[in-house]
Amino acid sequence: MLSDKERAALERAAAAVGVPFDWLYRLIRFETAGTFDPLKGNPNSSAIGLLQFTNAAARDLGYNSSQELAHSLPTFEAQVAGAVIPYLKRYRPFPTPQSLYMSVFYPAARFWPENREFPPAVQKANTYATGAIKTVRDYVRRVEGGISSGLAAALILLASIVAGILYYK
Repeated sequence: MLSDKERAALERAAAAVGVPFDWLYRLIRFETAGTFDPLKGNPNSSAIGLLQFTNAAARDLGYNSSQELAHSLPTFEAQVAGAVIPYLKRYRPFPTPQSLYMSVFYPAARFWPENREFPPAVQKANTYATGAIKTVRDYVRRVEGGISSGLAAALILLASIVAGILYYK
């Protein structure tokens, strides 16, 4: 849940990049596993922050690394203004949710057909307990579904534990 200040910052960002608030809200919710934490990192890569900025993306924004970007802009409001807006402005316009979401996940796919598959290396790097993100549609559905792959994996694990406890009682 966003505070009033965070919501206002996100509304300003959505207006600045020309997208509906809901699109940007869902994207950041997904990328931060529902936490909206500007210091949320990916344990499997250099990605960190509201859009899971990689080292390459951080360098494009004038930082030496993704860690430097996140720790230079440690609050939600600061990161939205100082990194999210500048990053997304590079990829405008966003006529569809896909064009916005792909600007973060795999910019080359912003206007691909939704059933087009990502290269094998991208699929391999994005395989979770809930399955691989193989196509543009897979990623868009995850973002719009409101559940991150990490959260989905945790829920599956929790359900398995509960089922095991109930079975052995």
